[in-house]
Amino acid sequence: MADDRLVRELGTIHALELALAQTVTAHIAVTPRGRYRVLLERRQEQMRIQARRVRRRLDDLGVTRNLLRVAVGTAEGIAGQTLALGRAPLGLLRGIAPEEKLLANARDDAAGQGLQITGYDVLVALAEATGDELTAALAREHRGQAQDALTELRALIPELARDVLSAELRGHSSYDLTTTGAADAVRLVARLVRRPPVTGDPIKRGSARREGRDVDADTIPIPGYDGLSAGEVLPALDRLSADELARLEAYERDHRARRRVLERVGVLRQAYEGGQSP
Repeated sequence: MADDRLVRELGTIHALELALAQTVTAHIAVTPRGRYRVLLERRQEQMRIQARRVRRRLDDLGVTRNLLRVAVGTAEGIAGQTLALGRAPLGLLRGIAPEEKLLANARDDAAGQGLQITGYDVLVALAEATGDELTAALAREHRGQAQDALTELRALIPELARDVLSAELRGHSSYDLTTTGAADAVRLVARLVRRPPVTGDPIKRGSARREGRDVDADTIPIPGYDGLSAGEVLPALDRLSADELARLEAYERDHRARRRVLERVGVLRQAYEGGQSP
C-alpha cells in the first residue's frame, strides 16, 4: 500500500511537470527575447528532461496504467489553471498591457515552481519512509533544480514590475512583438519554406558535412560546449556574432544535430542577415 502511494505521487509529479512545461511553452510564445525568455527556454528544457527521468523511474517501478491515470487526474486538479493557460496561448495578451501580462506570467511561473517544489517535498518524504533511495535521490535533485529556477525567476520579477510602471507612467514600452517566441517561430517556418529542397551533386552536399568536421570544438565560443545540454546552450546563443553562429551551426550539424539548437541558430542568423540585432 505504501509503495502504491509512492507511485501515485511520482505519477502526479510527472503529470504536473508536463502541465507546467506546456504553460511555459505558451509563455515563451508571447515573451520577447531577453532575460525572461532565456530563463523560460532553459526551464522548459529542464522540465522536459525531468519528466523523462520521472517517467523512466515509473517504468522501473512497474507502474500500471490505472495508477498513472489516477495521478494525472490529481495533477490536473492541482494545476488546473496552469493547464488551462497552456491550452490557450493565443489569448494570453488579450485585454491587458503586454508588460503587465509578462509580469502575470512570471507570477504564474513562480506559483507553478512552488507546486513542483512542494510536490517533491512530499515525494522525498514518502520515498525515504519506504526505503526507496533511488526515488528519493531523484526527487531531491529535481527539487534543487526547481528551487534554483525559482530563485532566478524571483530575482527577475522586480525588473518586470519596473517595466510595467515605466509603460504606465511614462509610456515607455519595452515590449517588442516582433521578437517574441511566436514571431521567431513564424520566421523560422518561413525560412524553412523558402529553403530549396536538397538535390544535386551528393559530393557538394557532403562538403557541408566536411565543413562541420573542419570546425574544432575548441573554436566554439561557448566553454565546454560538447558537455552542455540543449537547454544550457540556448541562452548562450544570443551573445554570439554572425560568424560565430555560422561556425557553431556547422559543428552542431555534424556532431549533435539537436533540433532546438539548430532552429534557434537559424532564427538568429536570419536576424543578422536582415540587418536586425538578434
